[in-house]
Amino acid sequence: MKEDLQSSCSELVYGTTLRLPCDMIDVSDIPPCDIEFINDLRHSMQQLNPVATSAHCTDRFYIHPSLKSSSHIFLRVDRVQPPLRQPYTGPHKMLCRTDKTITVDINGRKTTVSLDRVKPAHLLPETVISTSSDQKLKKH
Repeated sequence: MKEDLQSSCSELVYGTTLRLPCDMIDVSDIPPCDIEFINDLRHSMQQLNPVATSAHCTDRFYIHPSLKSSSHIFLRVDRVQPPLRQPYTGPHKMLCRTDKTITVDINGRKTTVSLDRVKPAHLLPETVISTSSDQKLKKH
């Protein structure tokens, strides 16, 4: 309370006194809790039907249609890399394919990877002949 101004801080800031939450609710507006109200509430709750929940795990990833017929694939690198690095390695020769995985030849080793990490490699006929071991020799 400011004695010299004869007003409170809320009157200076808001122009009126603050209202308490109990001042905003009129007690006479609240209906009494009687048996009829409880029975109506029970009846209303029994009439409610459950809503189907959402299924968040049904999203499928995109599988390129030419992945079934391609002989080579590119494999996505799933780790943090420095900037300007290629996000895919390969091309790697595809050895075997199932519904969810692909077995590929990576540097002479058979490796099974998930389908969501690969994309088909569309290569020219002369590049299909070269293997990953030939590429190592060209680099050195």
